[in-house]
Amino acid sequence: MIQVGFSSISSSQVKPAGSIFCLWIEVQDVGFLVGGFAGKAPFDASAVDNMRRLTEHAGVPGHIYPLAVLCYDIMPPPPQVEKDIGEKRMISFHGVGLSVARNINYHETTATLRDPEEAKMAYTQSLYSSVCEQYNVLTSAIHGKQGLKASTPTVSLSQPWL
Repeated sequence: MIQVGFSSISSSQVKPAGSIFCLWIEVQDVGFLVGGFAGKAPFDASAVDNMRRLTEHAGVPGHIYPLAVLCYDIMPPPPQVEKDIGEKRMISFHGVGLSVARNINYHETTATLRDPEEAKMAYTQSLYSSVCEQYNVLTSAIHGKQGLKASTPTVSLSQPWL
């Protein structure tokens, strides 16, 4: 299972009203590799729920956006964890992808559910499904060499800088 990890943030690090503050939660699971690519293990529902509650009680509006980043081929993790400093890492030139989905609102997603545990699992699954869908589109675009044609009705790829 992928555990979500994040650093603590003090109130002095939060920007004043009107500014945008972004906290990126990175899933960590170096040991879960399938066929050379990082696998998509289920999200930890308790960790996701902690982040949801943090955004709801922050005192300023907060949103959770599913984000998929495909960059494994540039510098994959070593086959085994090394304890020595200076481990060798293979770096290569390869395409990368970044996809951000729409905000997934907890209350809209779980409005019909009465059991808090069921709601927590449903919200986590909704986020996980979105990340997996985005990741699959990025994989088709880059590894399948489809480029922007890999877009689907729910995941639209673009390259605005070209």
